[in-house]
Amino acid sequence: MLTGGTHRAECQQVRDKYLEGALQRLDEGLANLKLKYPNSQKPLIKSGQRGTRWFIEFPITGKNVDAFSLILSTEKIIQNGREKEGSKVTSTDSFLKGEIVSYLIDYEVNSSTG
Repeated sequence: MLTGGTHRAECQQVRDKYLEGALQRLDEGLANLKLKYPNSQKPLIKSGQRGTRWFIEFPITGKNVDAFSLILSTEKIIQNGREKEGSKVTSTDSFLKGEIVSYLIDYEVNSSTG
């Protein structure tokens, strides 16, 4: 029975060890870029879980950014984990509208921590 006052439900954010590892590598890479380009701004990085899928989203802006090499290196990291972690790319998709390009990499990994 509630007797006045406010009650706040607290939720612990669920994180997967593979998501944590990817975010750590992303932070390290961004720190290296910040050293190389001190006037650059850190992108807003969103991550979490949607249904049964983990995600990482961030905008890539700038005319001299090689987004294709970022995509390829991400897919290579996933493929390199095949033997140890059971990871594999299951599908990819892209979307283009004007100057906005979105690229999706779906992958599976043997994870017991999600």
